[in-house]
Amino acid sequence: MRRPLTHAQAPQARHNGRDMSLAGAPTSAPISLAAATGQALPRRLLALIADTVVISLLDAIVNGTFGVTRVTSGVVPSMTSGSFASFTTQTTVDWFWLALLWVAYYAVLEGLFGATLGKRLAGLRVTDLEGRRIGWQAATLRNLARLLDALPFLYLLGGILTLSSRQHQRLGDRFAGTLVLPASAAVGTPLPRDVVRRRSITLAAVTALLLAFCAVFAYFGRPPLVIEGAKNTGTSVFGQGVG
Repeated sequence: MRRPLTHAQAPQARHNGRDMSLAGAPTSAPISLAAATGQALPRRLLALIADTVVISLLDAIVNGTFGVTRVTSGVVPSMTSGSFASFTTQTTVDWFWLALLWVAYYAVLEGLFGATLGKRLAGLRVTDLEGRRIGWQAATLRNLARLLDALPFLYLLGGILTLSSRQHQRLGDRFAGTLVLPASAAVGTPLPRDVVRRRSITLAAVTALLLAFCAVFAYFGRPPLVIEGAKNTGTSVFGQGVG
């Protein structure tokens, strides 16, 4: 009887075509990569929800700091018309900046740690096709393709591809050659704790600097944006309409 493969032996065995099993799963017997990606599916939904909450908070900070109020529907009448105004507005930056923030959130965290905040909460890790850590190139490519996976809405394309793929890969995973596995099913040497600590401290410091910049800009640079938004909506920052 052949003994189960160890973590170190599993990738070589897959190269040789002899076995597709992985050690380190939370069961008594090794599981295949396809089975591991299948086990990760419910957790991926949890991770997506958690990451969406985080990104929504980041969007709110960016929009509240740099956004301009624009009319999204209806018509703003002139001050001399005397007609009733019915319109809706939204304070936001251009969509490109929000898309860049969205991609950067996923790419930076997966490049640094192999997982976003949501994936870490759900016990998941993004790996290559051998179950090993990914690099910056794969993390960036995987998440640039997220813009396509989200089409036409609510990750419909990505969801269909994930459910129909043997290894549950969305479009970005196929482009980058990546998988999403339970962290316990990943193989190879994990990041040393001191590396994780240094990267976490650096990321926290950069985030703090960016938040400080937003606070300074909100005080000194936002007033002109507020005035521009008032002009867009035919109102005034002093409570009177503008013509």
